[in-house]
Amino acid sequence: AVVADAVKMQTFGLPVLATRIAGNEELVTPETGRLVSAEDVAALQPALRELLGDAGLRQRLGAAARKRVVAQYSWQGVARAYLDLTQAEMDKI
Repeated sequence: AVVADAVKMQTFGLPVLATRIAGNEELVTPETGRLVSAEDVAALQPALRELLGDAGLRQRLGAAARKRVVAQYSWQGVARAYLDLTQAEMDKI
Protein backbone atom coordinates (compact mmCIF):
# COMPACT_ATOMS: atom_id res chain seq x y z
CA ALA A 1 0.00 0.00 0.00
CA VAL A 2 1.20 3.48 -0.62
CA VAL A 3 1.34 5.70 2.43
CA ALA A 4 -1.92 7.56 1.69
CA ASP A 5 -3.74 4.24 1.32
CA ALA A 6 -2.25 2.99 4.57
CA VAL A 7 -3.52 6.07 6.40
CA LYS A 8 -6.98 5.60 4.90
CA MET A 9 -7.05 1.94 5.90
CA GLN A 10 -6.03 2.80 9.45
CA THR A 11 -8.63 5.56 9.64
CA PHE A 12 -11.29 2.93 8.97
CA GLY A 13 -9.84 0.65 11.65
CA LEU A 14 -8.24 -1.83 9.27
CA PRO A 15 -4.86 -3.44 9.77
CA VAL A 16 -2.26 -2.69 7.12
CA LEU A 17 -0.21 -5.18 5.16
CA ALA A 18 2.32 -3.16 3.20
CA THR A 19 5.83 -3.18 1.83
CA ARG A 20 8.68 -1.73 3.82
CA ILE A 21 9.18 1.55 1.96
CA ALA A 22 9.69 5.12 3.11
CA GLY A 23 6.58 6.37 4.83
CA ASN A 24 5.14 2.95 5.57
CA GLU A 25 7.93 2.23 8.04
CA GLU A 26 6.92 5.27 10.09
CA LEU A 27 3.21 4.57 9.84
CA VAL A 28 2.84 0.82 10.22
CA THR A 29 4.03 -0.69 13.50
CA PRO A 30 3.81 -4.30 14.69
CA GLU A 31 0.78 -3.17 16.72
CA THR A 32 -1.06 -1.78 13.66
CA GLY A 33 -0.18 -4.12 10.81
CA ARG A 34 2.55 -6.00 9.03
CA LEU A 35 5.39 -4.84 6.81
CA VAL A 36 7.23 -7.07 4.35
CA SER A 37 10.28 -6.34 2.28
CA ALA A 38 9.46 -4.99 -1.15
CA GLU A 39 12.05 -7.38 -2.62
CA ASP A 40 10.78 -10.48 -0.78
CA VAL A 41 7.62 -11.70 -2.48
CA ALA A 42 7.76 -14.94 -0.47
CA ALA A 43 7.36 -12.96 2.79
CA LEU A 44 3.98 -11.70 1.66
CA GLN A 45 2.33 -15.11 1.86
CA PRO A 46 2.87 -15.85 5.58
CA ALA A 47 1.96 -12.27 6.54
CA LEU A 48 -1.25 -12.48 4.53
CA ARG A 49 -2.09 -15.92 5.96
CA GLU A 50 -1.51 -14.61 9.48
CA LEU A 51 -3.99 -11.78 8.96
CA LEU A 52 -6.56 -13.81 7.05
CA GLY A 53 -6.44 -16.64 9.57
CA ASP A 54 -6.95 -14.64 12.75
CA ALA A 55 -10.00 -12.37 12.99
CA GLY A 56 -9.10 -11.35 16.53
CA LEU A 57 -5.66 -10.23 15.41
CA ARG A 58 -7.19 -8.21 12.57
CA GLN A 59 -9.55 -6.52 15.03
CA ARG A 60 -6.76 -5.71 17.51
CA LEU A 61 -4.44 -4.37 14.82
CA GLY A 62 -7.24 -2.37 13.23
CA ALA A 63 -8.33 -0.82 16.54
CA ALA A 64 -4.73 0.10 17.39
CA ALA A 65 -4.25 1.50 13.87
CA ARG A 66 -7.30 3.75 14.15
CA LYS A 67 -6.28 4.96 17.60
CA ARG A 68 -2.78 5.77 16.40
CA VAL A 69 -3.77 7.51 13.18
CA VAL A 70 -6.40 9.65 14.94
CA ALA A 71 -3.94 10.61 17.68
CA GLN A 72 -1.07 11.44 15.34
CA TYR A 73 -2.51 12.40 11.97
CA SER A 74 -5.89 14.01 12.60
CA TRP A 75 -6.06 17.80 12.59
CA GLN A 76 -6.39 17.72 16.37
CA GLY A 77 -3.38 15.40 16.72
CA VAL A 78 -1.21 17.48 14.41
CA ALA A 79 -2.26 20.71 16.16
CA ARG A 80 -1.51 19.17 19.57
CA ALA A 81 1.95 18.04 18.41
CA TYR A 82 2.65 21.49 16.95
CA LEU A 83 1.58 23.20 20.17
CA ASP A 84 3.72 20.80 22.23
CA LEU A 85 6.71 21.50 20.01
CA THR A 86 6.14 25.26 20.20
CA GLN A 87 5.82 25.10 23.99
CA ALA A 88 9.01 23.04 24.29
CA GLU A 89 10.89 25.61 22.21
CA MET A 90 9.42 28.48 24.25
CA ASP A 91 10.53 26.77 27.45
CA LYS A 92 14.11 26.92 26.19
CA ILE A 93 14.01 30.73 26.08
